[in-house]
Amino acid sequence: MDGVNVANYAFAPDLSNGTPGDGFSYDPATFTATWMLTQPIAVDKLMLRLNADGSNPVVDNFGSRLDGEWTNPTSTTQANSSAYPSGNGTAGGDFLFRFNVLPGDVDHSGKVILADYSAVVSRNNATPGDSTYSVFADVNGSGKITLADASAVLSQKNQTLPTADPVSPSPFAAAVLMKAAALQNSRQSQFQSFDLFYHAYDEFETGKDGELLPLASLARNWSTML
Repeated sequence: MDGVNVANYAFAPDLSNGTPGDGFSYDPATFTATWMLTQPIAVDKLMLRLNADGSNPVVDNFGSRLDGEWTNPTSTTQANSSAYPSGNGTAGGDFLFRFNVLPGDVDHSGKVILADYSAVVSRNNATPGDSTYSVFADVNGSGKITLADASAVLSQKNQTLPTADPVSPSPFAAAVLMKAAALQNSRQSQFQSFDLFYHAYDEFETGKDGELLPLASLARNWSTML
């Protein structure tokens, strides 16, 4: 996984056997793949790559490669935005998924400003199911929009997304970088974990400078059906 503020996010060792860079598990009952990182994701633009080509592709139990082609939208209303599942109907093709992280940017402007604070205050006491509830305004992920969320926005005031976009290296270069980072961090004992994506794709937006993942999502495990 590549970013702008952090060029490469290293995978943690497998907590079960200490294998460097192998912080991965898979639950076949729920089809959920989980990767563990050596650090939490802060403000950044990111590109996640699942390799479906080359010498070490993602495969299923039958050896079939991931069908990974994906079109990252420039907005949530883009007509030709990809939708799950990924792919073009033929095995192979890397899965490249763009997303942004900017906690507190409720209005998706790419910067946390007073308008975000106002957007939270106007939704005070809203809970899931209410017409005024928004996962982006529930900044602390408590399940209810309160003044604590407004305070969280103020604490992030003037934070902005980086101007550049992440550049994902070639599969070979990515593998080398990930291996080197994993070895460098193999002695660390505390890790932050996250599931690959939050299961509700429509609860966050991707690909546009002003879009973000809310802190509410970061506080939960993210998962995807592979």
